Order: sequence, then C-alpha cells, then structure tokens
Amino acid sequence: MPLTASAIVTLATTVAKCPGFTFQGGQCLNLALDDLVLHRDLKVNLVNRTISVTSGTNGPFNLSSDYVRTYDLFYTQNGVPYFLNPITLEMYDAKIQDTDLANYPYEFATDLSPASVDGTPASLFIYPQSNAALTLTHRYMIRRPNIASPETSTGVPWFQDQDYLVHATALRLMKLTDDARYEWTAFDFDADPQRTGTIAAMLNATDPDLSRFRARGGKMLTYFGWADAALNPYRTVAYYEGLQQAMGTEPQSFYRLFMVPGMFHCSGGAGADHIDAMTAVIDWVEAGKAPDRLVGRHLESGAVKFARPHCPYPQTARYRGTGSRQSAESFVCSTPRK
Repeated sequence: MPLTASAIVTLATTVAKCPGFTFQGGQCLNLALDDLVLHRDLKVNLVNRTISVTSGTNGPFNLSSDYVRTYDLFYTQNGVPYFLNPITLEMYDAKIQDTDLANYPYEFATDLSPASVDGTPASLFIYPQSNAALTLTHRYMIRRPNIASPETSTGVPWFQDQDYLVHATALRLMKLTDDARYEWTAFDFDADPQRTGTIAAMLNATDPDLSRFRARGGKMLTYFGWADAALNPYRTVAYYEGLQQAMGTEPQSFYRLFMVPGMFHCSGGAGADHIDAMTAVIDWVEAGKAPDRLVGRHLESGAVKFARPHCPYPQTARYRGTGSRQSAESFVCSTPRK
C-alpha cells in the first residue's frame, strides 16, 4: 500500500523542534537519520565505547539498545590502531567452523535480529578468536531519544552532532565556488561574488518560471515572517509578484504566499508563529482544498496567548470589530486598500 502524504505527516510534524508541532516529527527525523547513517554513510550521533575481550572467545558481545551502525572497531598495540574489517553474519557463520586461534581478531559481524524481534540487545562477534585478552574500541552511531514535549524541551537530542551536520552539508555547499583555491577568510566582497556562480545556480530560488511545476499539478505554499532579521521579507514578496509577470497568470491557483506579522526567521518573535502549513498543503494536493488562511498561535511557556489567521498575499487579517482579539475567529482576510 503506497504511503500517502497524510501518513507521512502523521510522523513528520516536528522536525528540529519547530514550534507548533508534535513529537512524532522527532520520530520521523530519527528514522531519516537512521537511513542516512545506514545507507548514506552520514556520521552523526557517533559514540565511543570499549569492549573487553578475553582470550579464546568470539563473543557475542551485547550492543546497546540505541545502536544503529558501526563506524569502526579497532584495538591498539604499541600506540598503533588495528582495525577489524566488517563481514556479514552469513560469512561469519561459515568462518566460525574454523576454530584455529590467531594472535588477534581481524573481522567482525553484527546480529541485529534479536533487537528487532523481542528487544533483546543486538550482538557483535569477532573472528578469529584472540589468543590474548584485549580491549576493542567500538565507535558507532546511535539513535537519539525522541522529545516527548518539544514545546518545553531545553534541548534537541537529534542534533548532538549538529556541528558535523552543518559543516558537512550546508556550509560546505555554500562555500563552493568556481575557484578550487577558495578560502573564506580571503573572500573579497567587491570582486568575488561572481565566483559563487556554480553554487548560486543550485541554491538561489530566483527563477519565477514555475510552469513545469504547475503543469504536473504541483502546489506550493510559502510562509515568511515580516520581522525576519536574517532574510529580507520583501525579496520573497518580489519573487511571488514576479511569478504573475513571468508566467502571465495569477499564481493563486497553485502557489500561495502567507506573510506572518511579527515572526522572526522561520519562527519566534511577537507574532503568531506556531503554524501547521503541512496539513494545509496536503489538503490542497490530496483533497483539492486550497488554503484560504493559516491559523497561527503565539505561545508563552507552552500556553497559547493569542491566535491569528494568516492570509494569502496580498490579503491581510482584519479585525471584525467584535469578539476576542485573542481569537483567530475574530479576524477575517481582506485585501488592503491601495
């Protein structure tokens, strides 16, 4: 049965502690990190632990319940590390029939099946048996716990290795230029911006021609804080307005922009910044229900202080004249007078 967007968002509503969502998103992010660790060799959530090995044994050595994948396994002799090579469990089962001892082991295998069946710790085996006691250093990736209350949590366990994530991805990409000798400390803001043409073509969202996206039935929703101090909100407004000129049509049929008064960069600020935009775009794609407003909430210490509707640009929220000013229902979306 294919996984629908609705099913995905059920697990993906909080990523990186985004305000206004629930803890299932943390589960989804952990699953994504697991996939990157297992299949893309992303080295996040890396820990070091030791395994004490007695002579004449192959194991098993219990792995911790948060184990995901081994990065490396080694022992040290005279200050020199010796690394064991990973092999499959099937290869290990065949080799274990050879009971000869060696000076030291040189291969290892892991058995994760017990943990997946009944929660029993996964196991690690070494081959061949060592003829002397030794200490193995095991470096491996772990699964961070989910956050039960993201709104009040003081930390984001998924990002213990955020420096690695940032430098290995975003910053490395942003430093790419057409000059292999590039050094950021020597960047000349007068002469060097043109050197970033290669990465700019990849990252800059400046092409207003979304005709192919529209032709495939795509729907796009953007929300942006008017109080964003990191990026100029008028650039996003200019891009949206440029769509109509470039495509010769009103973009509301497939692309809607929601400007959020008082919101900082992505979240925070004095505005109603807790917004569920994901459900809105899913309803648009799967049910044909275009979003005519997004309800945002402003939280303090986990409690909702007020709510506001955010309207499709160029509309803005206007007070009805009656009702609580803390309630979104007391406001309507209307086009401002020019």
